[in-house]
Amino acid sequence: MDLFANGFNLDLFLNILKRHIWIATVLFCLIFTTGTSFLLFLPNLYTAKAVLLVEGQSIPSEFVRQTVTMGVERRLQAISQDLLSRSRLEKLAEEFQLYDDLKQKGASGDVIAGAMRLDINIRNAVRGGNVGGSGGGMAFEVSYVSPDPEKAMQVANKLASDYIEENTKIRERLSLGTSGFLRQQLDDAKQRLEKHEQQVMLYKRQHLGELPEQLEANLRTLDVLQQQLGTISENLSRARERHSLIIRRADVGGTLSPVTSPTSGGENQQSLVALQSQLAELKVRFSDKHPDVIRMKKIIQSREEEEKTQIPSDPSDPVATPSPRQITPMQLEQAEVSAEIQRLMADLAKVNQEIVTYKQRVENSAKREQELFTISRDYESTRDLYNGLLKRYEEASMADDMEKEQRSERFRLIERAVYPQEPSAPQRPRFFLLTVVLSLGTAVGGVLLRALPDSSFHRVEDLKKFVKIPVLVSITQIVTDRDRYFRGFYNGLGMVALVIVLILLVNVSYQVANDNEQLVRFFGARS
Repeated sequence: MDLFANGFNLDLFLNILKRHIWIATVLFCLIFTTGTSFLLFLPNLYTAKAVLLVEGQSIPSEFVRQTVTMGVERRLQAISQDLLSRSRLEKLAEEFQLYDDLKQKGASGDVIAGAMRLDINIRNAVRGGNVGGSGGGMAFEVSYVSPDPEKAMQVANKLASDYIEENTKIRERLSLGTSGFLRQQLDDAKQRLEKHEQQVMLYKRQHLGELPEQLEANLRTLDVLQQQLGTISENLSRARERHSLIIRRADVGGTLSPVTSPTSGGENQQSLVALQSQLAELKVRFSDKHPDVIRMKKIIQSREEEEKTQIPSDPSDPVATPSPRQITPMQLEQAEVSAEIQRLMADLAKVNQEIVTYKQRVENSAKREQELFTISRDYESTRDLYNGLLKRYEEASMADDMEKEQRSERFRLIERAVYPQEPSAPQRPRFFLLTVVLSLGTAVGGVLLRALPDSSFHRVEDLKKFVKIPVLVSITQIVTDRDRYFRGFYNGLGMVALVIVLILLVNVSYQVANDNEQLVRFFGARS
């Protein structure tokens, strides 16, 4: 017959459970005992947590710009990779005497490091808010799981301090690396700048007076020289006119020709020199065929002949003493004018030479400007580069000082790990409830599976609903004393067997679960 042909209700379920109570009892006891034993024998794991706050730069970035551009998350990853490396974890395990059970089993360093990585957890606690009343962009917690609550607290605090220390080291290393790089670039730029400065200075020394910045001064000087040239030319013309006038007056009055007189040789020599100066002046202005030039040559020739024929006189003879009146004022004036002409001509030549020099400088200014522009272009670009690097280096030096004084972005421990009072795993209440539910489900399932193949009738009501003829009488099961004896015997035997099995299950659970930390983690130690 179909067991559920007339529906399923509580009476039917209780009737089935009553018939198969031993199956339900055995299954429930087996599952419940196994699960409860595991929960009882599993070791306790304790979790200690330390919270660190990422504090921003205490000095406004408008005043000091930090040179460390690595973000917090990248720095955390770098620090975590360093702290969770095999060498660091082995030192930590040796310092706090961790994982002695694995060491006794001869586990390698990689195995111990892997187990320790599973027990260390780094996660964000708060992002973009305040933690513990202190402003910060992010807070994260460092936790460690251990069967020893004291070691869990010590290792968590050690890891937190290591994170703070490594963050400081990384920031100082990055900051010093930046300033060192800038210093090297600054030295190279300074050497190039000095080289270009020497080139510019050497070029300016070589072409002093022709430089573009001296063009205006050269033009002004050239204007002054032109004015001086005009003035000297005018003075020279006037002097020459005076000289010509004196010569004409001398020709008319005959006073220019020297009178033979007993003058001394020195005075004759001076007169001859003056006449030669006049001749030179006339040759400058006129050709050799000019009448004035011819006349002056004759005068000089006559004077030279007189000096050759002059008889020396006795100085003690008063008659032979020359008279100063024998040199006329006109001759003196002529000599003065000749000397002035010579001076003006020398000044004129000098000014003309200076004008030529300054004109050449003015003409070369455009060429020097182009050459100097080519040389100065490299110098100015190098100078701008040097000034920029110098500014950045000074900023980097200030950032270095800020890093050394711990006034930049840093990690601050705001919550130290404390001694955990309650184990974090296993979560026995939740797993006990799960064990009870699983035990009941297994018992009910086993009873239903046993009852489904049974097609016999166990109640009169079921028989009445199944057959069409009326049921006249029902006879209950006749149980004799012998039946009761054997039933009690078999029940007692089954009870003893169940107890033995349960004891074996408890022993197996103890062997498997005792000090089995991996099993605790498998059941969700981190949850």
